[in-house]
Amino acid sequence: MCATWKRCGRNPVRRPDPGRLARCLTTFGYGIAVQAASGVGRDELQEMADAALRNWPPL
Repeated sequence: MCATWKRCGRNPVRRPDPGRLARCLTTFGYGIAVQAASGVGRDELQEMADAALRNWPPL
């Protein structure tokens, strides 16, 4: 997950790019929506969302 945030705008030298982080989060949200529509259970979806929030970069 940390590698994903780095690709989505987290750079240890510069401040994160808020627009890029927003697009990354939107993409993640769409992915969860597709999985939910495909029948993935609420508990598993919640685990994915919790993991994403635990690894959200500090601004």
